[in-house]
Amino acid sequence: MDVFFKPDHRFQLAKGQVKLRLYYDGDNTAESSVTRDIYEKLLKNYLREMQYMAETASITSKMSFNTFYVDIDLKGFNDSLGKFLPRYLEMILGWIPEPSGEFEDIRIKKLREYNNFFLENPYQQAYQYHLLALREGAEVDPKAVVFAAEQIKFDHILQYNRRWKEKLFAELYVAGNFTQAKAEDFAGVVSKLLATHQPLDKSHVKTIRAVQLPQKETWSVEKSLRNPDEKNSSLIAHFQYEEFGVTTKLLQDICMMFMKEPTFDYLRTKEQLGYIVMCLPDDHRGILGLSILVQSNVKSSHELSEYIDRLMVILKDKLEKLTS
Repeated sequence: MDVFFKPDHRFQLAKGQVKLRLYYDGDNTAESSVTRDIYEKLLKNYLREMQYMAETASITSKMSFNTFYVDIDLKGFNDSLGKFLPRYLEMILGWIPEPSGEFEDIRIKKLREYNNFFLENPYQQAYQYHLLALREGAEVDPKAVVFAAEQIKFDHILQYNRRWKEKLFAELYVAGNFTQAKAEDFAGVVSKLLATHQPLDKSHVKTIRAVQLPQKETWSVEKSLRNPDEKNSSLIAHFQYEEFGVTTKLLQDICMMFMKEPTFDYLRTKEQLGYIVMCLPDDHRGILGLSILVQSNVKSSHELSEYIDRLMVILKDKLEKLTS
């Protein structure tokens, strides 16, 4: 377990924050994604009374399940946190889901949410696929998620409950008006509760990574809209840059200032392609870039790509005039 401690004594109020991240051996499949969503909702319902009691003691608690880790975030008074953390973590690690109608209710609700994705605006759908293309281990194809939600059984919940708890690696962050001894107490509590679980070697911890695009090549990801009544098309043109740094971030900001107004002026005002035109800075897992997003009810996505090519020529000419 890695422990990080940041004392903050600027204010005399004995309050602080405890953040715990539990890494586990997860996988990025549609079935796992759906199982994780339903499991998290079931667990939160189980913890509802405990969280209500925490609120009466001025403790705020958040918990989320992700592809490769579970995040637990607690804020409150020092004494209350010391009592709440072990009980809260003990309930999470010791919980065993029981069959009930609640599972099916949540599954149906989640299935409805997944299907509603295809009713969103085309630019919102495009951005989700944009993330799917640029992040390895983060997103799952929405169509596959819908299919998985239709097939999932309660046994998947039980299997997931066993699997994520099998091997764990913990990162603990303690910040606030604490002494080092108090932070060590928190670490001791977590270590004790994790002692019955196999350790996950730190070198085996999986992370979400950015996809490196090859230079001087254009990759295209095309998805059809499933809503037959949708009249709009959307396109996102992404230009990947380099790793985050002071210099690269500054250059990204300068590029944004240079591109934003001409992009809107050409695509929205002059060509009148559509109401939604954006020039966006991107940061995918520390890899910077810029994206141009367009939604149009008069042009197809293929035609929009041709307008983006023309825009690049205009911006190149404009840049050459500035530097000549």
